[in-house]
Amino acid sequence: LEGTYPLTWKLIGPKCADGAAYAFIRTQKSYPQKGTFLNWGGDFPEFLKTFEATKALSYLADFAQLEYLTGESL
Repeated sequence: LEGTYPLTWKLIGPKCADGAAYAFIRTQKSYPQKGTFLNWGGDFPEFLKTFEATKALSYLADFAQLEYLTGESL
């Protein structure tokens, strides 16, 4: 996830971002079977809205969504 959301990692710091990533991964029902993880995690911004450590940061989900879509458009 850090590869997909590098600016989000910088914005909230690696300790918080890693915690959010671990919690997000535990909620996932499926993982990429082949290819790269760089295009996996499109639901991470939505997850950030409910994650206890980040849900008070109302801008964070939108920031992460913009970062994800920017990466997808390249």
